[in-house]
Amino acid sequence: ISTVDKRLIQLLAKDDTAALSQIIDKYTNYVATVIHNQLGAFASQEDTEELTANVFVALWQNRSRLKTTRLRGWLAATARNEARRHLRD
Repeated sequence: ISTVDKRLIQLLAKDDTAALSQIIDKYTNYVATVIHNQLGAFASQEDTEELTANVFVALWQNRSRLKTTRLRGWLAATARNEARRHLRD
């Protein structure tokens, strides 16, 4: 468990937008890869970008309720859920 991620989660819970920016910078490629791997040939670049943005919006919206210290895992699970939701719609 990254101590940097723990600290970013703590700052995020305090409405720190700089922490969100750091998380986005650190994890955008990772989240996009998870989404692309879920969607495969069904993913356009635009879809992947939109769903990636949705993951970070969800993170911000849930910042005060996060019950995890494993940011990477939370982001991956949320990315997979976004991709699955996209396939259903």
